[in-house]
Amino acid sequence: MKKRLFAVILTLCMCLVNVTTAFATEGSLENSEESTSVTNEVITYSGEEIWNGSGTVHVGSFTMEGNNLTPVKITGYSGPLAIITNFRSTRSNTPVYLRVEIRDWATQRVLGYKMTSTAMQSGNLTVQANVDWHQKIQIFFKVFDRNGNYISTMPCWIDYSYNFYMA
Repeated sequence: MKKRLFAVILTLCMCLVNVTTAFATEGSLENSEESTSVTNEVITYSGEEIWNGSGTVHVGSFTMEGNNLTPVKITGYSGPLAIITNFRSTRSNTPVYLRVEIRDWATQRVLGYKMTSTAMQSGNLTVQANVDWHQKIQIFFKVFDRNGNYISTMPCWIDYSYNFYMA
């Protein structure tokens, strides 16, 4: 009897001690449905991320197809927020247009956006918007082909950072 009780207690302890860390990824949204076609080069932790760094703070990089809506970010300051994005078309000799938006999470209202003026193989783009302290925002990236047509399988590498100008 003691051996059985000991085995049950040992099994319970092993089950309780075996903890797995869960990670969330920067996700891709297409037609408001989740898509699993994103390949990440950076691990982002689950839950909302608070952006309260000073200076230019690197967020991460990833490869996406079509479009990508980041997890929620919470602003640590109020005032002008800049999203600095470097991008590269991962399809050889295929220049792309890139659109970057800063959206309010609660309303999905676009607070600020910018799109490249010409199709490029690689480049950078800076978007600015005024945000409030502790405002929940999301960053939306969308890639278009050289003719300005949206193609959901168009691949693009994204590397982005943020900067609060008044911080």
